[in-house]
Amino acid sequence: MKKIFWLILVVFALWFAGAMTADAQVDGFRVYLSDDGECRRLTNNFHPWDVIYAFVVFSPTGQEQEMKFRWFAATGEEEQIYSYSFNNIKKPGEQCAVFSWLALHPFPNGTYSPKFLGQWMLKIFLDGKKIADRQFLVSEENEEGKK
Repeated sequence: MKKIFWLILVVFALWFAGAMTADAQVDGFRVYLSDDGECRRLTNNFHPWDVIYAFVVFSPTGQEQEMKFRWFAATGEEEQIYSYSFNNIKKPGEQCAVFSWLALHPFPNGTYSPKFLGQWMLKIFLDGKKIADRQFLVSEENEEGKK
């Protein structure tokens, strides 16, 4: 029951956020990147110690579907794949939110691999068809360019 409450809250927050982000709607799919699991702060700039969340808001068909999130490092290497299968989670036409996250792990001495820094790519697929690409930056600097 708690998960349903948070899912409804996230869907409402994303609906309310609407066009407040550069991640515009693509063919009925809205994609948001955030540095918190409740999608309160939308951004395309992250630190290597952040957890990076991707939220997709859309209207499911009511049939069994699979959404796949493929996270690519700045080197082009695929870093993580997350697949989520769902069936009848909403009636056709109702809004649904599906999310994935990426957590980069430091070396034992607390430093991060240089491959984590730079322009990353997230590719999102629904039933094998690509529905969105999102680029984002991972940097040790803050948004003002300072460490």
